[in-house]
Amino acid sequence: MVVIAASGNYNFFNFLTAVLSFACLEDCDLPSRFLPYRSWKKDSHSAVLRFFEILFNVFIVAFIAYWTVNLFSLRVGDGKILSKIIFNFNDFEVFTEKATYAAVYLAIFMLMFESIYAFYCCFVPSRSFISLVWSCLQVLFFVVVSFSMFYVSVISLTPLTPNVRPIVPKQLRDAHRFMSNYHIVNSYGLFRHMTGVGGRPELVIEGSLENGPWKEIEFMYKPGAVDYALPWSAPYQPRLDWQMWFAALGNIEYNPWLHGLMNGILNNQPEVLDLLDRSRYPFIKKPPKYVRGKLYRYSYTKPNSKHWWSRTFARDYYQPTSAAQLKERFGTLTVKRTPSGSVLERWLLYLRSSSKVPGEQVCWAIGLSLVAIKIGNIFTAKLPLLCL
Repeated sequence: MVVIAASGNYNFFNFLTAVLSFACLEDCDLPSRFLPYRSWKKDSHSAVLRFFEILFNVFIVAFIAYWTVNLFSLRVGDGKILSKIIFNFNDFEVFTEKATYAAVYLAIFMLMFESIYAFYCCFVPSRSFISLVWSCLQVLFFVVVSFSMFYVSVISLTPLTPNVRPIVPKQLRDAHRFMSNYHIVNSYGLFRHMTGVGGRPELVIEGSLENGPWKEIEFMYKPGAVDYALPWSAPYQPRLDWQMWFAALGNIEYNPWLHGLMNGILNNQPEVLDLLDRSRYPFIKKPPKYVRGKLYRYSYTKPNSKHWWSRTFARDYYQPTSAAQLKERFGTLTVKRTPSGSVLERWLLYLRSSSKVPGEQVCWAIGLSLVAIKIGNIFTAKLPLLCL
């Protein structure tokens, strides 16, 4: 997640996944000050058992590395890393089907093992009978919840291979359909299918005062001008730039909100212009009379190029339109900020409006301030004389 966050600029998604990954750690993997109650568990993990755990982890890493090198024919030549996929789509389908079955059976075995081990840990000699009963009831509750969650989440694995879905029991599909209303279990849908193969699709909006010449309208965080390097945005999520990328994957029929954006640009609405790159906005003094959208496919250039991007025209996305045409077709279109009224939102809006600080700087300022406070608490706890 750290590597993806450093290279992908996926705002806060990597942080959420990293936090969820901590659930995969055992108590013995965490410092004792986070789990003061587990002092009795230290003795149960002998040095021999810990050695085999480390050995098993090394084996898994070596196993993955070995098959990655062989299946993708990785090799180094002329200072470059070369690769070639040596399997076809049918081979991948067969492997995915078998891996899905293996993953389900392995998950059932591990869940049963952890449940039995949890009950075993309840029987500590130093505990009283009441404490033992209470611990067993707690474990029983969490075991029931865990098996229920696993039962309804198995269906989330079926999109990986079409051959598994027809054999899923009807009771399992009904349970998943019932629980889907509560969004408790979901499939991993973040870029499950790779996009950008053959070029990253990007929607470029252009404006004109008199139906030509057309000038591109630049955003703060999405590719536009080929000679402009994108800034670092994570963990801030620029919602409009993010939505523009999703719009480029489809068409205008499935993204009707673009009409409101175009209308805001045609009328120079402050709420809309605040989401654009004002430093490169070509219509500050007078709003454009026409706007249009074109779809390009972007690719990175080579290191010795003077540009960051190379792009090729794909198709027309949004036909030239004026404000009068939008009003005649859709009526009044306005883009308004609807605040929720929370204190945090009002404080952030005041901070952004008074200082014009970019969103990513606000996020990093808050995050680093919390880290500084935590470090200060650690030092002051160890060196209390410094606080005098």
